[in-house]
Amino acid sequence: MGANKTKVTGFRIEDESILKKLGVIATKNCRTRNKEVEYALKKYVEQYENLYGEIQIEEQEKEEPSQNIKIKNRKILS
Repeated sequence: MGANKTKVTGFRIEDESILKKLGVIATKNCRTRNKEVEYALKKYVEQYENLYGEIQIEEQEKEEPSQNIKIKNRKILS
């Protein structure tokens, strides 16, 4: 990785109109499409954690991400 340690992630989007709409939204928010996706994902994680509790991630190398995620303070909605 580079000095800033940014992880590169690629996504496949079958509906090209979504990508075009994302570009419009990003431009209106003075962001790149990549930064707009990052912002949207952060908001999604915040909403999830508000519903189900904070996701604790233990920093351990050589493990799959799904093996080191724990959810605590899970709220039950009726």
